[in-house]
Amino acid sequence: MQWANLGAWTAALVLGDFAYYWMHRKSHEVNLLWAGHVVHHGGNPQYQDTNYAGMFIVWNRLFGTFTPEPEPVVFGLTRPLASWNPLWANVHVFRDILVGA
Repeated sequence: MQWANLGAWTAALVLGDFAYYWMHRKSHEVNLLWAGHVVHHGGNPQYQDTNYAGMFIVWNRLFGTFTPEPEPVVFGLTRPLASWNPLWANVHVFRDILVGA
């Protein structure tokens, strides 16, 4: 590999991660984008909508979205689904958006 290619790959990696940070952050701020995304985050209130970066923590530090994790993350939803239906688990949040829940 030539050094010029290494620079291009490095720039692509950093710019790609920068774009991922903003896409991830916006997916939390725009309900339609956020709807199918939130389930992989913890239910702890202090950890919600933080730590958006994909690989480089520098984006969270730079934009003030970093939150340390002094206590364990409890993964899951903030309220129970009241259903074991896997289809409902993937679409319930769209209904919540429509009814303003």
